[in-house]
Amino acid sequence: MSAGGFVARFNAIAAEQGRAGLTPAACLDGWRRFVDDLAEGYYDEEWADELDNDYWIRRFLGRVIVDSVVRAEATWYVAEVEAIDVRFREIWRTSSRGADTPRE
Repeated sequence: MSAGGFVARFNAIAAEQGRAGLTPAACLDGWRRFVDDLAEGYYDEEWADELDNDYWIRRFLGRVIVDSVVRAEATWYVAEVEAIDVRFREIWRTSSRGADTPRE
């Protein structure tokens, strides 16, 4: 499958999830921004509900990166998501929220 094939598969998953119009790059940027905001302390106890709402992007990316076609044809994309995940886990682990993970 070509890079265009990956984008087509991504688009199909997005459409299945009711998120047509998303792009792979926009989702990576959104997940990265979310983690940056978390690192800057944007989400404190007052924003717990907002955190769950904004975490949608990782839930969506989770559906994308477990797809067998994506895993086989876009390992670079899976690696990018997982690299952001590493940063997220470190920030989350050391935050005041501790092990209280956003709802899946």
